[in-house]
Amino acid sequence: MSARISIAFVLVSAGLSLIDSPAHGQSSDAAPRAQSAPNDDGVYGRLRRDTVFVLEAGGGFAVGGSEVRPSFNGTVRVRALDTIGVFAAYQNAPGASRSDALGLGLDLRILTMARIFSDLERGPRLLDLWLDSIGLELGAAWLRPGAPLHQGSGVGFWLGGGMELPLFWSSGDAFCLRLQGRWTHSSAFDGLASGPVQDDSFTLSANLVVRLMANLGHVRSGR
Repeated sequence: MSARISIAFVLVSAGLSLIDSPAHGQSSDAAPRAQSAPNDDGVYGRLRRDTVFVLEAGGGFAVGGSEVRPSFNGTVRVRALDTIGVFAAYQNAPGASRSDALGLGLDLRILTMARIFSDLERGPRLLDLWLDSIGLELGAAWLRPGAPLHQGSGVGFWLGGGMELPLFWSSGDAFCLRLQGRWTHSSAFDGLASGPVQDDSFTLSANLVVRLMANLGHVRSGR
């Protein structure tokens, strides 16, 4: 009986030594190493670099008065910390009369920092990035650029908004699908024949977006 007890004790001791072996220790460390992967920093890599450059192009339709036309557009954006920056855009709705505009103004991501500092980036990633992409464009429009003022060229108001669905994401660099709406407006200059005519136009479009991040040294690099 004592011999059997001794053999059982030896077998149990051997099993415990295997559990504490280096190989098991490596597997137990695998989870912490996976958690420190580049994209798993809580904000999907967006604060590792301080500036994002965006290039986008697409098309949709424009509504002006009672007329609906196909339209196309292109936009360049630069944002600091993926939050606030500037945009330059051109849009055109070909038709019997000219209807195009250049836009320049502020590009605002109104939810990004609020959600980050409120610790609301809890996943899933697609939902977090989609909510954070909701943004506003606020600026000036040059309607029918290059045309004489008496033919309707002039400066108006530009207001836009949109959101982006990531198709590919890697630490802030991405390809996205953007859905957006824009409104341009100008009022006639009373008593001035050379002023721009009354103009209201609304466009809806879907754009393909390429975004690349860079560290320009505006803020100290993160982790």
